[in-house]
Amino acid sequence: MTMVEQVVRFGTAAALNGILTEPGDGREAPVAAPVILLNSGILHKVGACRLYVTLARRLAAAGVPTLRFDLSGLGDSDVRRDALGFEESAVAETREAMDHLATLRGWDTFQLAGLCSGADVAHMTAVVDARVMAMASIDARTHLTPGFWWHNYAPKLLAPGTWPELIRRRLARRAATATSDDTLPDEDAFELPAYVREIPPRDALAAELRILATRQVQMLYVFTDGLGFYNHEGQHRRAFRDVPFGSGMRECHLRGADHILTDPMHQQRTVDLHLEWARRTPLKPAVPALEQVNA
Repeated sequence: MTMVEQVVRFGTAAALNGILTEPGDGREAPVAAPVILLNSGILHKVGACRLYVTLARRLAAAGVPTLRFDLSGLGDSDVRRDALGFEESAVAETREAMDHLATLRGWDTFQLAGLCSGADVAHMTAVVDARVMAMASIDARTHLTPGFWWHNYAPKLLAPGTWPELIRRRLARRAATATSDDTLPDEDAFELPAYVREIPPRDALAAELRILATRQVQMLYVFTDGLGFYNHEGQHRRAFRDVPFGSGMRECHLRGADHILTDPMHQQRTVDLHLEWARRTPLKPAVPALEQVNA
């Protein structure tokens, strides 16, 4: 299937710029709900290592329209002139993107996807907007589990030569402190991740995930080894055992992948997972959001 791309502009508090990629000549009926790709960090809408360009075109070739746009102050989009913080403005602008596609094409259900902060924005928007029927996240916010610590330390502690080396270092440190007042660095400490990210408390995040699970939002979670707080498949589901994900959530660990997916094989695997996920979400009426039910 062929595809067509066009520039779209929308937004009220800031002029936002995006690329709409559609199947065929743009008039063919989509096979699934359109996907909106959200900025990761300060990267513009091409995505890390051009991931969003590749993903948008592959999705369109498979019959799924995609919008990749820049949030305000990034890429080709203007800066906002109001006082909204990033979390509020990013969610508001993502909802404006859905509004624009609804006006332009008549679509009323959507899928959101993003890497890192893009995954965070997808999550925050899905919680408050019932039009979001599916969400795909790369390196989303999660929490540590006992399994994380086991997978992190066990290979190091059980590796041949670990204990003799620790004993050697301990003896060397004692010998050095006997002749000097200087304190040697703690070489036994395991390296901490360099990437610092603010993650909500587990219970607060679990409450939001329960909202999505109750609305039957289809969730795809892809985790790399690039952040340091995830290290084995199944960790995310175990971290939120009290969330009734059921079969509506799929979790995949790209072992050895870095955070921005520089390896073409890891990027190809990520694209394939998104293709499979996106085609499962048809254009259908949305389930009312919690805030709408209680209104």
